[in-house]
Amino acid sequence: MILAGCGIGNLVSSHTLDWFFIAAAGVMMAASLTLVPALAALDPRFENYKLPLAFGSFTCSLEILLLVCCLYSGGTWFWVAGTAVLFGFALVFLPFLLPFLPLPSSMADRKTSVYLLTVTGLLILLLLTSCLSAGETWFPVAAVSVLFGLSLFILPVLLYQLPLSEWMEERKLSMYLLIETALLLFLLLVCDLNGGGNWFFPAALGVLLGLGLVFLPIILRQTLRDLPLYRHKSLLYLSVETVFFLLLLFIVALQGENLRGFWTLSLPNALLFLVLPWGVMGALRYLPVNRWLRAAAAFAWTGLWIWLAPAGFDQIMIPVYGQPEKPYSLAIPFDFTKWELPYNVWNVIMIILLALGAAALLCVYMGLRAMRSRRNP
Repeated sequence: MILAGCGIGNLVSSHTLDWFFIAAAGVMMAASLTLVPALAALDPRFENYKLPLAFGSFTCSLEILLLVCCLYSGGTWFWVAGTAVLFGFALVFLPFLLPFLPLPSSMADRKTSVYLLTVTGLLILLLLTSCLSAGETWFPVAAVSVLFGLSLFILPVLLYQLPLSEWMEERKLSMYLLIETALLLFLLLVCDLNGGGNWFFPAALGVLLGLGLVFLPIILRQTLRDLPLYRHKSLLYLSVETVFFLLLLFIVALQGENLRGFWTLSLPNALLFLVLPWGVMGALRYLPVNRWLRAAAAFAWTGLWIWLAPAGFDQIMIPVYGQPEKPYSLAIPFDFTKWELPYNVWNVIMIILLALGAAALLCVYMGLRAMRSRRNP
């Protein structure tokens, strides 16, 4: 009766059907909340699904209303408005609807994952329709940014709920770190391509170097478990970080058209700097002595590097910049009675060297004592 009255009124006033369809969509929305639950209650098969049926009918009616209004006004905003409604409704109401939906058994036990993936997919779709509607090109950057940001919080839930192999189950943290790193690198690539730049490779190597310093030990510990290389984790860690570091220096020099500076300054200085961590790693991990003597060797190596490395840096710089005004002297000019420049610097260096030397001697004493106690139990 309501629809008939609206149709007759539209024909009488406009001699055509135009706003009738808007009224019809509005009536459908009202019927979704009143008539649909009542009809579903009459059939035992649908009685338990009154809520999802009513909500689904209401959502479809609202989408139809938006489409009719868009066509009636001659606009092009339906796709953005319709997707926004779906995203908003799913964000708020989907958790309450999922328990009523007849999901497959593989999804019924993973409702949280279903909710998160659905909302994320609708958000990506909303970004796409908004970008296309505005005639812009920012969608790839926005979409990958959203995926990266949301995955920081969503991915742990997915990895917990999704069925994984036994090998992957034991390495969820490594999977999380690798996936997030891949998404971050993909985001950098998309931003670089979208902006027409050429900075992706230095940025990617910098990210890999920085993240690897913190997270690579976790990945190596989990992925190399039960493999012969497991006992060489430190060697692999330092090797990978060294490669990233040297590649970063090379790429920066290549893009800056300064390969001569790389070969004469950057690479020699980098190698001299890497002598310290490589020496400490070798002493702590591979010397065939007890732990105390390994620690002594590491302290001694660090002290020797702090003492001798500045002279090495000077020798690298001299062919390029010439002889410095005050070249580094192996005889450190410290004076603990003077703490103004430059004596305060030399005094601090001397204190560090003395502390490292004392620590090395203490470790040597403890190491020899441990060896003696083993020989004479």
